[in-house]
Amino acid sequence: MKLTILLKSITKKFSSITMVLLAHGEQLRKRGHTVNVVVLGDRGYTLRKDECSGSTAFSYNARKFYCLLRGGGIRLKAPWYDCRPQMPIIEVPDASECYIPDADVIIAGYVWMLDALVEYKNRKGKKFYLVQGFELQKPRNRERYRYSIRKIVVSTSLKEQIYETMSQEEIGPIAVVTNGVDLDIFSSEGRCYQNRRPVRVGMVYYYKAPNELKGFMDGVRAFEMAKKHFPNLELVLFGTCRGKDVPDYAEFHTSPSRAKIAEIYRSCDIFLYPSREDAFGLPPLEAMACGCAVVTTEVGGVKDYAVRKETALISVPGKPEELARNLEYLLKHPEKRQEMAKKAATAARNYSWEKVSERMERILFSEQSN
Repeated sequence: MKLTILLKSITKKFSSITMVLLAHGEQLRKRGHTVNVVVLGDRGYTLRKDECSGSTAFSYNARKFYCLLRGGGIRLKAPWYDCRPQMPIIEVPDASECYIPDADVIIAGYVWMLDALVEYKNRKGKKFYLVQGFELQKPRNRERYRYSIRKIVVSTSLKEQIYETMSQEEIGPIAVVTNGVDLDIFSSEGRCYQNRRPVRVGMVYYYKAPNELKGFMDGVRAFEMAKKHFPNLELVLFGTCRGKDVPDYAEFHTSPSRAKIAEIYRSCDIFLYPSREDAFGLPPLEAMACGCAVVTTEVGGVKDYAVRKETALISVPGKPEELARNLEYLLKHPEKRQEMAKKAATAARNYSWEKVSERMERILFSEQSN
């Protein structure tokens, strides 16, 4: 079967939307499907004239002219994507139907792309949209969700949130396909489960993200509460940039590669995830795969991949005191911490990209006769 993946861009700047779709595409290619990745040279400007400046269209023409001078095609680079995809990647001027290859299925990565998909003829493929975040705050997006385009979401939580805003009668059935974890990179191989001193607590730092969204300061407060009773603790952080709100005492890793992130997870005994809002939340799953005991809030995909008190300790978002209690429990009971970490590493194997893409394959292609 033939699949087209429609993306806005593939650039040096990390994009979770791009990463997830490339991972699915690569797995589907390995399973024998023909996959083409189509990137919009105008970055969607033609569709979103009212939402963005004309600089994207100018940028496309400038890049195209520069590459013609060099005698080569437009080069798409994503150094953050460790495993280079083997799929053809095509950059086209815009989302006009004439530039889109014929296929059995087409899947879009951004909500504004639905304005183009809804007009495509059937030969471009059955139409899907992979929803990776809640976006129904805007009335225009609610109109787009009414198009006869099948929606796939990355977590049960996101599905519930959408149906709280719009009814199934309005937008049709929604399928859930969680994100996956690359077990070639994120694994517990070489992990030491012995009771170490000091105990290392890992956490992601999202530069400039408000506490109301990612809850970074909730995590810091929880860590400091626990440290009052357990002084022999270290805080280990990683992120794109060290902001002013990062405590001086914290070990910080700037823009680590995915392989380095896996090393950081394996160097930590506990992973703390204090997020208040998420569509999926991949770091706790990656940490589980690397053999960390996880203390997390119940956001996004956590309820899909974590089992309360078995593979993670889970608390209500926005409650640093609950995070601290769970953190202290694991510090008081190192044998429970090690047992939970081992169960978590085993459970994470059920969310490899190979396995989650099997479900994606069934949803995309089993309906072709319908």
